[in-house]
Amino acid sequence: MVGAGAIADVHLEVLAGLPGVEIVAVCDPDLPRAERAARRFSVPRATRDVAELPSDAADVAHVLVQPDLHAPVARACLERGLSVFLEKPLAPSLAEARDLASFARERSLVLAVNHNTTFHPAFLRALRALERGFIGRLEHVSVVLSVPLRQLAAGEVSHWMFREPKNILFEQAVHPFSQLAELLGPVESLDLSILATRELEPGRVFCERMSIAARAEGGTAALELAFGSPFPVHTLRLHGTDGMIEVDLHHDACTIERKTVWPDFWNSFLALSRRARALRAAARRNLVDHARLVLGLGERRGAFFEGMRASIEAFHAALRAGTAPPAGPEQALVVLEWCERAAAHLPRAPERPLLRESSTPPRPGEIAVLGANGFIGRATIAALLARGLPTTAVLRRLEGMPELFHAAARDGRLRIRRASLTDEESLRHALSGVTTVLHLATGGGSTWEDYERAMVRGTKLAAEIAFEQGSADEDGGRGEGAAPPAGNVPPDRPAQLAPRGARFLFVSSTAALYLGRDAPGLGAHGELADDTEPDPRPEGRAPYARGKITAENELRRLARERGLRLTIVRPAIVVGRGAPLQHGGLGLWVRDNHCVGWGRGDRPLPLVLVEDVADALALLCAFPGTELDGKRFQLASAARIGARELVAEYVRRTGRDFHFHPRALLLSKAIEAVKWLVKRLGGRRDPFPSWRDMQSRELYPVLACETARTVLGWKPCDDRAELLDRFLGPLSGEAPAKGS
Repeated sequence: MVGAGAIADVHLEVLAGLPGVEIVAVCDPDLPRAERAARRFSVPRATRDVAELPSDAADVAHVLVQPDLHAPVARACLERGLSVFLEKPLAPSLAEARDLASFARERSLVLAVNHNTTFHPAFLRALRALERGFIGRLEHVSVVLSVPLRQLAAGEVSHWMFREPKNILFEQAVHPFSQLAELLGPVESLDLSILATRELEPGRVFCERMSIAARAEGGTAALELAFGSPFPVHTLRLHGTDGMIEVDLHHDACTIERKTVWPDFWNSFLALSRRARALRAAARRNLVDHARLVLGLGERRGAFFEGMRASIEAFHAALRAGTAPPAGPEQALVVLEWCERAAAHLPRAPERPLLRESSTPPRPGEIAVLGANGFIGRATIAALLARGLPTTAVLRRLEGMPELFHAAARDGRLRIRRASLTDEESLRHALSGVTTVLHLATGGGSTWEDYERAMVRGTKLAAEIAFEQGSADEDGGRGEGAAPPAGNVPPDRPAQLAPRGARFLFVSSTAALYLGRDAPGLGAHGELADDTEPDPRPEGRAPYARGKITAENELRRLARERGLRLTIVRPAIVVGRGAPLQHGGLGLWVRDNHCVGWGRGDRPLPLVLVEDVADALALLCAFPGTELDGKRFQLASAARIGARELVAEYVRRTGRDFHFHPRALLLSKAIEAVKWLVKRLGGRRDPFPSWRDMQSRELYPVLACETARTVLGWKPCDDRAELLDRFLGPLSGEAPAKGS
């Protein structure tokens, strides 16, 4: 298994159940990620690269890396004598794909692609009906594909599919193109109209809606494509000479309409009745499959998983039998021809050199920003540069960065360093010689172990490197063993320890606090002070909150025991243009437009604009001396807006069909407990839902933010109307509020 991203789990699960198949290794440049995948599926070995394996270790490689790496990684596997099964597409260009196919033929090795939607259960039912002649001769196929893109909604546009306009076709449109290639064969002519675009950043366009008309060897086709649309749709309508087949891949349903001997009125009644009957049967089947899965009464089902399993099984069956696989090079090249014909109509990305690591040494007062490409990170880089502060952006990858990074790197205002919190060597190189480390990087996953690795161990490693390698600033650095600073000694550092190394500014979260109605330390007006301790019971919190709590505790231990120059910043609910409304602070988003509140939703939320957070961090970085060492800051606006009101405002300003559902916490707790019990009966061992975490999500206390306002002179947007305008956009016909 080459590549241990999210899709690897599906491949590993399918392969683990295939007779005659042994998984010998998981390979990924991120070795800890490879090791976690290997542990989950009892794979004996994890490596960074296929080259680390013995030459005779395996017979076949599943290559699951991003598309622009398909050709070089697959070629490296073929050179080692491995047959290759690639995630789609075969390559991001026909030229690369043809070269790869030729190389596989020369070596008599099998090369195939996972076109899993051609194995989708509903699509297979349509193929069988077509083969049996139910609708006569196929003449035309209509396709509608509307795909929500989580990365686009969250503003995470460094993914490969956003780097060039054509990439989205090879990443997403390849699914319907593979189905059209199966139904109609090679494309002969194709016209594409761009219906809507959005600018991801100056000069960088994303084509989000397209219309395609095509003629192929076996008929004609029309496609309506929408990328980033919130409502998911994937349907095919097969028009034949004597009937029609409708395929709903999103809901795994297939209906057929045929001519009958009856008059039109009765024919119409029969057609609709049969369609309704087929849809009811599909609904019952989907419901039963889900219930069986939850209760552990059968093997995993579901249209996506079944399609993946059938595709993988078909490849390995062909490999054992020595026959051509279903999606070999010939079929894959037909699909890529569809992709390239469509891509020829899209604009080319502007020529821009790849962002490169800087070779310049750190400047006096250098600030290194970990997590520079995140939502808060980009705004913070802009704020630091606007103040003329010497700044280094520490990035996990250099592709797809915003124009600001390129422009500032070109003129020398911004240094670029590539590093990961899980790679100690690269992190030491990135932080060498800096004066301040601003730690915005976070981490996630599906388990506490994932959060603990990235959020806790990664943060601790960065702090230790900052302490050991950072050069002390002129105001505060005295070196180990020097006399203690004059004045009050911050409580997180014993008096006998002088400050050492770089300042470490940890951007935590108010999620690290316990924010229930019974929170200790509440003031007379229900407020929590800046120096409130993190929740003393982290084990009773969700993984994200637990990670922030544990990371804070580890950093404060380093400050006490070793003299780490530590300041902790806790932003509340960070909002701004480009940020999705679906924040967990508002409630439980059971759908992207349905929010179940943590209570009634009337209590004001601790909102704060991302620009204001960035401004506070820039002020903190520029603050001289050691006065802020050991301090904790909370960042929230004084604007009073509740979750219910915020959702209503969003509806008013966008016309979207959003809904807020108030729900008592006790009722939510009971529902979550029932869900847990059902999963437990099905063999799942999920932790029992935490009542403490649910209470904390109510965000009952008022957050005092006096330290930032009085010490830093921080002035956030406290005006309700302006904050709404700058987050959600002005109401139609209104001028933007000041500062938006």
